[in-house]
Amino acid sequence: MSSEAEILDPKYFRKALSILWHERRTVSLLTILGGASFAIAAFLIPPTYRARTTLIPVSSQSSVGGLGQLGFGLEELGLPFNLGNSQVSKYPEIVKSRRLLLSTLLKRFPTRAHGDSVLLLDQLQGSGEGEMRIELALRKLRGSIRSEVDRRNGILSISVDSKDPVIAASVANEIAGELQAFMIFSFTSQAGENRKFVESRLVDAGRALAGAEEQLRQFRERNLRIGNSPQLQLEQGRLERAVKEQEDVYLTLLRQFELARIQEHRDVPVINPLDIAYPPVRHSFPKRSLMMSFGLLLGASIGMWVALSRGRAVDK
Repeated sequence: MSSEAEILDPKYFRKALSILWHERRTVSLLTILGGASFAIAAFLIPPTYRARTTLIPVSSQSSVGGLGQLGFGLEELGLPFNLGNSQVSKYPEIVKSRRLLLSTLLKRFPTRAHGDSVLLLDQLQGSGEGEMRIELALRKLRGSIRSEVDRRNGILSISVDSKDPVIAASVANEIAGELQAFMIFSFTSQAGENRKFVESRLVDAGRALAGAEEQLRQFRERNLRIGNSPQLQLEQGRLERAVKEQEDVYLTLLRQFELARIQEHRDVPVINPLDIAYPPVRHSFPKRSLMMSFGLLLGASIGMWVALSRGRAVDK
């Protein structure tokens, strides 16, 4: 093996170039063989197509609309409130969840080869039966999905790889639709829970208001003339303030209850599609030009190594 001093010696480079020139046929042959081998492999590998859809998650404040005002009103009353909004960063995990993928797996999608649709389960896992077949298909489907959120602008992208470009686009759009449906369901379910909570507090507030009004009524019946009694005046003021406080709480809860009922039955889109997925024209894998270039480079490297090895063997 050549030492570092020999490698840095200009005479070594001239000698190496002389050997390579003398063995140029070997280097050229191995270079061509490397490039041809990788080119053939690239054309033998079945092409994979990638379809991509992009979505814009609506901000939590604008998506909940009036329900956000509901939370503000409840917090003013010192009551707990939780919208349960999923953070945008969690969307990629939801996209690959078993719930969404299983629903997609059991649907039919059109193919490029023929017009009729096929069950995605049959497309991904034609053999097997029972739970094992579904698990294997889910694993393949999950592995074919790429989902990420751009931290700069918050845009969510969903990409699906498939041997069939039509299936790739259809599955990507279906997953986006499933995500939308899931988020709306989660939102309306949370709105229903909030409505039940406000309703129960409204009943309690109504009872508290009725009790405060009853105490004020009894006081006034017992004391038709307060006169100049400071104690009675203070007691009446306290009871009137208690009624006023309970009225404010009751009216606030009543407004929020009506708002919660509206939100419970309102389909609020939480994800707006920016670009839907279309069947890609060109495949994403294999990268044939890249593979051929790598094959040429690898072949040339092997050729030069063989040539230099021969040259050193002759010198010895």
